[in-house]
Amino acid sequence: MNDVILSMIKLNSSKFFVIIFLFLIFHPKAYSQNYNFHKPISLPLSISAYFGDLRPNHFHMGIDYRVGEGNNLHSIDDGYVARVRVSPYGYGKVVYINHPNGITSVYAHCSQFKGKLDSVVTNAKKNQKNNEIELYLKPNDVPLKKGEIFALSGNTGSSTGPHLHFELRETITDAALNPLLYGLGNIDNFKPTINAIKIYGISKEGFIIPNKSKTYTITNGFLAYGKILELPSNFALMHGRLAFGVSGYDSHSTGACGLYENRISCNNQLIFHSRLDKVGFEETRYINSYKDYSSYKNGSKIHKLFKNKMNQLNTYITNELGGLKVYPCDSIPIEIETIDAYSNSKKLNFSLQIAGGEMDTTKEFFPESMYWIPNRKYQIELKKGMLIIDSLSLYEPLKKSITDNGTSIKIGDLNHAIQSPIIIKLLTTIPSNISIEKYFIGYSDGSKQEYVETTYDKDFLQIKALKFGTYKIICDTTKPNIKIINYTKTNFSGSKKKLIWQISDNESKIKKYDVYINGVWTPANYEYKTKQLDAIYECPSKNVDCIRIEVTDVCGNKQILESEINFR
Repeated sequence: MNDVILSMIKLNSSKFFVIIFLFLIFHPKAYSQNYNFHKPISLPLSISAYFGDLRPNHFHMGIDYRVGEGNNLHSIDDGYVARVRVSPYGYGKVVYINHPNGITSVYAHCSQFKGKLDSVVTNAKKNQKNNEIELYLKPNDVPLKKGEIFALSGNTGSSTGPHLHFELRETITDAALNPLLYGLGNIDNFKPTINAIKIYGISKEGFIIPNKSKTYTITNGFLAYGKILELPSNFALMHGRLAFGVSGYDSHSTGACGLYENRISCNNQLIFHSRLDKVGFEETRYINSYKDYSSYKNGSKIHKLFKNKMNQLNTYITNELGGLKVYPCDSIPIEIETIDAYSNSKKLNFSLQIAGGEMDTTKEFFPESMYWIPNRKYQIELKKGMLIIDSLSLYEPLKKSITDNGTSIKIGDLNHAIQSPIIIKLLTTIPSNISIEKYFIGYSDGSKQEYVETTYDKDFLQIKALKFGTYKIICDTTKPNIKIINYTKTNFSGSKKKLIWQISDNESKIKKYDVYINGVWTPANYEYKTKQLDAIYECPSKNVDCIRIEVTDVCGNKQILESEINFR
């Protein structure tokens, strides 16, 4: 008997190891145990945001570590800097390190680079005469050892305060991985908290039916009504289903963050299951379908325990759309469970009871005469232009709404989101003394105006709109503003100082900024949040140093400010 078993093991050994390998690859909790990464910061790990936290139009694709500006950043393992980018927006100064194990680590919002990396970036800026650069490097350009310092933490780009935004990615796919599953968090024993659930009526496609939802607050783990939740009979849908959403947070030793894994069962049968182990950047915008977007816009973070047929996220464990069929007088046991990355679990159990009475027999919840329907393409003539809604633009049916004033257009509903861009083309009449490049289409939500990247086709302006609201044609012939902040001709001293200016553009957006000292192009840093431009001033040997600042906006308007420093 033992010989038979041994022969079977020999015959199937290769298959066995393939299975184990695939298990480790695709099950992060198991796979992470093979890593022993160095901490990315010198301080004890204190986390302010988790992977997968709900953000506007994207999942939070990493972990935010609490750390002040100017703290050392360490390579988590041997590797090399594969990519580095400097921008006043997004990740600001960001470093991508490739490691031999097929993982890339990402360090965003750095204040400055160190060592060889700093030299490579500075030389590239000077060679390109451009302050915003992106470099793809080779393995021997900037190699790093495990624990080596290569940058300092900061607050550059679209950051709201000093911290390290840290990511792990699959090098081959660039998909973001949950760093908690790779030993880069603090293990905790705190259970998640459920603070509300929401019940929806949904169509057979998984679309949310208007005015067919109810929200219930959870206090100390219990419904206000005890363990029974009653719904009127019109929540029983002849041509639809009921579905659920959950709101809560995951407490840990240094704060509280978003939910990681959510399940719902009915009669002890799993009907929906999602888990945020891995998210591709090409799919992260589907967060607008993963979450209850309308509730999010109004301040509530609800994870939907169902999906619609337009949702292409790969974070779902179950393949079905979710939801359950109910009828008047039904009494159904429901269990909602949320689990953190360390397997701490919180369950909410209750009985869903449907009152007796008539079902909702509505057959068509979204008549196409009144709604734009997902998976349809619409080409709509405007007074002076065209509106094109792509078949992948909408997550949910959207009630048709257009206000067309010729030079402006108001479309859609702010409580709905856009996946694939909507094309807006508007015709404009250009005076002979003004070039078309001075015109752009701007967005307004009623409180502020913002530039939208605009292309030109003869007399038409065209944009790719990613949110609903008002768009209008704007002409910008105004030069940007430049103001000296920290020096005059005679009161600046020192061998190596930072010159600071404030630059801004009132109409469109700053595109380029250049600093020249005695005619030599000098690297500079710009932070759009504070409107601050700065450059390091190394006192040359001349008696008078000439400083020239050139700032150009996206419409080609250029402002020049010249000044002198003479304090010797």
